[in-house]
Amino acid sequence: MCIRDSVMGAISTPTPETPPVPTSTPDPDPVLSGEITLEVDATGNYFWVGVHAGDFNFDYEYIGVCEPGLTQTYGLDVPDGDWNVICVVYMDGIRFEGPPLNGDQAGNHGALYPAWPSGTTVTISGGAPVTADITVVQVFDNVSGTITMPQAQPGNEYAVFLDMDAFETDGGEMAYVTGICGLNNKIEYSFLAAVPGNYFIYAVVDNTGDGLYNDLNPPDGSGVDAGDYLGFYGGSGINPPAAPLAIDNSQTYVLDFDVAEVQP
Repeated sequence: MCIRDSVMGAISTPTPETPPVPTSTPDPDPVLSGEITLEVDATGNYFWVGVHAGDFNFDYEYIGVCEPGLTQTYGLDVPDGDWNVICVVYMDGIRFEGPPLNGDQAGNHGALYPAWPSGTTVTISGGAPVTADITVVQVFDNVSGTITMPQAQPGNEYAVFLDMDAFETDGGEMAYVTGICGLNNKIEYSFLAAVPGNYFIYAVVDNTGDGLYNDLNPPDGSGVDAGDYLGFYGGSGINPPAAPLAIDNSQTYVLDFDVAEVQP
């Protein structure tokens, strides 16, 4: 699973994903295991441990349900290699994967959030067992702003993204927020930028009524439809800025921008 898969899956997918039946019993003989120390009790909520090679493509993951107390355990089989291990505790009792949202708990092995390791922190060699403990803390929205539309679009869907790419469909989305436009031409948004990096921030408003999922996943790769709105922080019209914005996840940002109508 990559971040984009879970982000896109949250946006009006035709067939919503069914949560798995999780278990809080780790693999009895895991290669990678550890304890997760929580900041606040999350009894009954899902937690997720993802393993990636520095690219945020999580090929190995563990999903469990928090038991009473501030310590949880996990265990899974991971092949030899150099890895990063992160954990998200979803505090709404519904989500079981995807980027952390406001009020969730998150952390990574090798650094205490909001710090992130500069490289991989776990090396597995010869299948020898490795322990990677993780401390998670509550995380809160740190990016917010106002988006101005050419005119009000009451009832239409919108989405705002934090993306390593400039509206490309090959992945890179690290955070998002969706909603329904109100009676005026303003959209107030906020989301959590959990991972420091260089990002484009952009918004799409579905004025044509075919759904955001279709706009963002067109069969021909054409992107949003003519008549929809698209815009980038720091951009011009529907065009992105020349360079992404550096985001420090320990800071807060107010990023206002406009969207414009996509022409045929």
